[in-house]
Amino acid sequence: MNNMTHIMVDLETLAEGPNAVFPSLAAVQFNINTGQMGKKFSMNIDINSAVAAGLVIDASTIGWWFTQPHEVSALMFHDPQPLSAVLQEFSHFLIDCADGIEPLDQLVLWGNSSRYDLGKLAWAYKSLGYDYPWNTWVEKCYRTYTKLFPNFGNEVKKHDMKHDPIQDCEFQIRKLVAVHNMVQLRMEQHAEVDKGYTEAILLLHEIQQTEHLRLDIREKVKDFMDGKVIIDDPKPSVEKAGPHLCMYSRSIDEPRPRLCKICNEPEPTT
Repeated sequence: MNNMTHIMVDLETLAEGPNAVFPSLAAVQFNINTGQMGKKFSMNIDINSAVAAGLVIDASTIGWWFTQPHEVSALMFHDPQPLSAVLQEFSHFLIDCADGIEPLDQLVLWGNSSRYDLGKLAWAYKSLGYDYPWNTWVEKCYRTYTKLFPNFGNEVKKHDMKHDPIQDCEFQIRKLVAVHNMVQLRMEQHAEVDKGYTEAILLLHEIQQTEHLRLDIREKVKDFMDGKVIIDDPKPSVEKAGPHLCMYSRSIDEPRPRLCKICNEPEPTT
């Protein structure tokens, strides 16, 4: 059974919109419970082929990239390939991660946020007339998940080489897994507390029921000792009553011979 069905995806982009050019695409397969990493994908895209497909470049984003270290931007432009070739290779990568089983609904794709990375990637597929090989319901947002639990996963330190897409994926996986494991642990702890609370409530209910039963018995015994009728059938037969210890009223007003309150048989005389 394939237990590495999660994929962290990272793009480096040259615009903010959904139709942005992205010169690099990376993805890493991982196990959400153990953090084990599997197959990795990293390719750079020829910018001219992306623009020809209708994707756009934003001047302010280009200006931001000029503020980054040269080795970071140089990494994005190494050995670029046509957009169509990169997307085809990425589709094959996902199929390999799913052990060749299609459709790919068994995979879970993560982005930061999901629509920032996966939305731009899906747009690129559509710009070339391709269907992107996953369904939107398998998309998950790394940013949302980790921001929901700001006190978890802070021990995971970011790597030195920012905007290296593979390292970005690996960092996000380590942080996500740390947060996920803490969430699972807290859920298990709460489940134990809830279980103990439920057992305590059931025990209290049982004690209360037992106490009600004891009160009921005491009231019936008191009624019997006071000579009150405490049975619905005033003349039950011995056969109906079954084996029992006959009980007789102790009231001095009871006519003699006194009758058993259970079987209605007269009290034997000595």
